[in-house]
Amino acid sequence: MDRHPPEDLKVLAADIASAAGVLRADAEILADSLVAADLSGIGTHGLSRLAIYLKRIKLGLELANDWRRQSDIAWRTTTWDLRRMVAGGMVLQDSTVEERRAAKLPEDALALRVNHLGEYGDHAVAKRAGFKKDDILLLIEPQSLKAFGMAVTQ
Repeated sequence: MDRHPPEDLKVLAADIASAAGVLRADAEILADSLVAADLSGIGTHGLSRLAIYLKRIKLGLELANDWRRQSDIAWRTTTWDLRRMVAGGMVLQDSTVEERRAAKLPEDALALRVNHLGEYGDHAVAKRAGFKKDDILLLIEPQSLKAFGMAVTQ
């Protein structure tokens, strides 16, 4: 059986996905993930799934380009515990273009506005740590989050 370098397989898979209509950047992410699964010994989620994924993509699901920004699920009570565990009770939103310009930030830089802070108990961890409504977060360091009892995954 012939063996091929992982980088060659990534290029090939990305080329195939691109030819099937997947945006090149997305095709490269897909190819990287599939090859990584194979290299990790999880062949059931590796390159052998490429045809299946492309078939599903071809069946189609059309979403507006900005669908993520239009799909705010923060109102759902099921998100409240996640907000407490992950963000110390903060509700974060992307900063607006105007806020980024006022702060002289590139439009693609991380800039999250604190839209709401929990008031009580575990939901007030961020508030007790000194965060305020309308603060703009430019950097989030795991050490800082751990110090205030917030969940961290790396």
